[in-house]
Amino acid sequence: MRPLVVPWRTGFVDYVLDVLDGVEMTVAKQPTEQQWREAPIVIVELGVAAVLGRMPEHRETIVALTGLPHAAIVRQYDQLTSLYPHVKPLALPLFEDELRTRVLQAVQPSDGNELRIGVVGGHGGAGATTLAVALAAASAQAGRATLLVDADPLGGGIHHRIRGNRPGLEVIGWGSRERRDETGLVPQLLREQPEEVKVVDLCRTLDAHQLAVANMCDLVLVVAAVDQNRIATRKVMITLREARVPFALISRDDHDQAAYLLAGDFTAPQADEMLPHPKEIDREGAIDVTRDGPLLDYAAGLLADVAELRAEAAA
Repeated sequence: MRPLVVPWRTGFVDYVLDVLDGVEMTVAKQPTEQQWREAPIVIVELGVAAVLGRMPEHRETIVALTGLPHAAIVRQYDQLTSLYPHVKPLALPLFEDELRTRVLQAVQPSDGNELRIGVVGGHGGAGATTLAVALAAASAQAGRATLLVDADPLGGGIHHRIRGNRPGLEVIGWGSRERRDETGLVPQLLREQPEEVKVVDLCRTLDAHQLAVANMCDLVLVVAAVDQNRIATRKVMITLREARVPFALISRDDHDQAAYLLAGDFTAPQADEMLPHPKEIDREGAIDVTRDGPLLDYAAGLLADVAELRAEAAA
């Protein structure tokens, strides 16, 4: 499976080759409709963006904005997303990592039996890390080989949120010294680690690295007490929607009418609310993953609903 590159200048092909570092490509200045449809991902240089109007929508289409000042990038971004909502404009070289991640994800899709779940907080203290740990522990409890990855540089480290060991669960986190580039390693972990279920604790800043990881997930769960912080939650959901990441909303409060309305605004599925005070969490906020209880039961039910939530989010 080769990505299709539609260049305006000859030098753009060399540039993309360097960025993708060894990925074989199909290059066509005037691609056929068959080439367009069969490519796992299409990369179009801005100068020939008119080709988008002649071709059918492709769910993985990137328009490369290269060598433009900031104001021009913003203008072109707005124009492209208005004309072609399915297209993802990327300013290069600023977002080279995201381009590389998207291409690798497209040409090396995950095994159909593999499940990748991202978890992100709608605001600080929403409980995203708690849910990520619970999902991973429940998955391992069910006998599935599970990987839990800490990709949140704002968090205190996922190892500090876990008590005990659960057979079948591998946890990968980093200390403060390695925080800067940890998210660059997460796409590699998602592609190469052998575990059947992979849970990623994402950062609510959702920068380019975080979004690249989110796009590799089957579903991202947004955890929030919406009635307490609707603006921050909406911002997270807008960012995910613009990046075309499938997501579902999980409220921390019973009968959160604001969450119901917000999910409706985004036509996003809403899962059952999380338990307010799970007994598995100790005074320091750590979860005993060896202990069965309501939190892990809730997480197990949520895992069973992921396929349905993913289908609703995609629709």
